[in-house]
Amino acid sequence: MIKLPKEFMEEHFSHLILKYAEKQRWYSHKSMQANALNVLEAFSLNDSNTILALMCRISYVTGQEALYYIPVEVSSVPEGEFIGSFSENGSFLALKDAFLSRSYADSLMNNFTLGSKLYDGTSSLLFTKTAYFTKPENSGSRIVSTEQSNSSLIVGNSIIIKSYRNLKRGENPDIEVPVRLAELREFKETPKPLGYVTYSGKAGKIYVAYASEFIYGSIDAWSYYNRLFDGLLGYTPHNNEYSGNFQNEFLHAASGLGRLTGRMHRALSHVNDPSFAPRDIEESDISGVISRIREYLETAGELISNSIEIDHLLKTSFVSGIHTSGLETISNRILTGIRVSQAKKIRVHGDYHLGQVLVSEGSYYVIDFEGEPLSSIEERIMPYPPVKDVAGMLRSLDYLLEFVCRGLNSGVERKFVDELRNMSEKTFISSYRESLGDSITLLGSNEEFHELLLRLFVVEKAAYELIYELNNRPSWAWVPMKAITRMFHGIT
Repeated sequence: MIKLPKEFMEEHFSHLILKYAEKQRWYSHKSMQANALNVLEAFSLNDSNTILALMCRISYVTGQEALYYIPVEVSSVPEGEFIGSFSENGSFLALKDAFLSRSYADSLMNNFTLGSKLYDGTSSLLFTKTAYFTKPENSGSRIVSTEQSNSSLIVGNSIIIKSYRNLKRGENPDIEVPVRLAELREFKETPKPLGYVTYSGKAGKIYVAYASEFIYGSIDAWSYYNRLFDGLLGYTPHNNEYSGNFQNEFLHAASGLGRLTGRMHRALSHVNDPSFAPRDIEESDISGVISRIREYLETAGELISNSIEIDHLLKTSFVSGIHTSGLETISNRILTGIRVSQAKKIRVHGDYHLGQVLVSEGSYYVIDFEGEPLSSIEERIMPYPPVKDVAGMLRSLDYLLEFVCRGLNSGVERKFVDELRNMSEKTFISSYRESLGDSITLLGSNEEFHELLLRLFVVEKAAYELIYELNNRPSWAWVPMKAITRMFHGIT
């Protein structure tokens, strides 16, 4: 098939591609009205020119622009679903979503194997493979259906290829961090990096796709522990056998995840790259967190005041001002002690929770170093105090505990849940500190300062969660609300 020039794509398909994109889960600008989609480049991924990698610029009525990667398949067969079609003088052309085609996965694998560099004018698409890359004998592929902001394919049960949709200029920590950790060979609990695709052209240098080891038979830790604990909990904590088994396994999970997190931070601090090197925490690092918390709490306060689904006592507690005074106290004590704390900031995961950890045959694997989805690339590659990740996992464990124990509402049962939460947090932190080894110096010389810093980052995470819950699941808003109250309790 003759390759379609992008001018043809622009004239006949750009408006159809835009309409299709706006309906997809990976489209990140649903709240904004688009003006137009322009095809900047169309790279042919196979010899028959039927699989095209489109670099598309979408402009919005606000004046903003976004860059999207949209692979398409060109077909002359009027069958199946397609983005759009064109007929003229008896000829028929249809444009389909390439992700739904076996040919797309085959094209990616062939280009990785060859180390291809594809051109459209002066722009290029470069496929780079690492020393770990091996083309699987079984090249069958399937789509990962659970993703939202990106799109992934599993090839041959050994490779997963993630295509980034809303593209960002500059370094991509989702690729950079695993590559650096693989070079270090100190932390092996992340899937091996196999290759990546980089675009260079009108929009700058951008990472388009990333291939990594697929951990066959793995399951994310959130799903794994939900299944495990649902079975172990049994009926109620009045049954000592069931509650004892559940408690032991929950603490075992907290300990294992704490050790994993400590090993990850230790390795990240050892990466031989100036951008990964530990450096002193500065006042600006803390003031930024404080500003975000204030903004979150203000927004949450407005939502809570107008909510009819929030428990009266929780609502009264939240709007009473205790959180404002607690935040001021913690902030002042941290800012006062920061210069003598010797605490460090490093590159961290950035969006660390149970969904970012895979479990396979008793081993953990950390995935998705992309950072918080709504953050800029600059924010994602910034160093942070390592407690940012610790806070993220503690919040995730709290949600896990409350979700598994959602039917336990009596006083005795709630006491059991609260005590287990306290024990699991202490277990996680103890295991984390122990596994840091000589990198324990990252936390500074003052344990009280470190505890306050952790409280601050837990509040930041919980306040962000609270806004989400109030907007989407008001019946669960009490979980982050109680976490915020716990963090401020007893602070003087």
